Amino acid sequence: MTAARKRLRAAVLRLPVTEREQHLSALAMLLHLIEHLPEDREPVAYVAGARAYQVRALRWAAAQLERGWIECTAADCTDPDHVTLVDRAVHVEGEG
Repeated sequence: MTAARKRLRAAVLRLPVTEREQHLSALAMLLHLIEHLPEDREPVAYVAGARAYQVRALRWAAAQLERGWIECTAADCTDPDHVTLVDRAVHVEGEG
């Protein structure tokens, strides 16, 4: 088991039993966004619509993944439940 996996498992086990399923679902949702990144990109933070931003389980999951949790302040935001992953290019030694 990797160190990151052990850390996440320990974080889940520290939660009250009644909250684990919700928090695991939130963690899975945010990990799913990371899984779809191209290999030359790395995750930076999550931007969440007004309602999603208030969800404690999502905020917890972003913290466990050591990624920022930012409220979307776009004036034209029409989906208060959205969560978007912000990423950046990976710097590769010897390139650029």
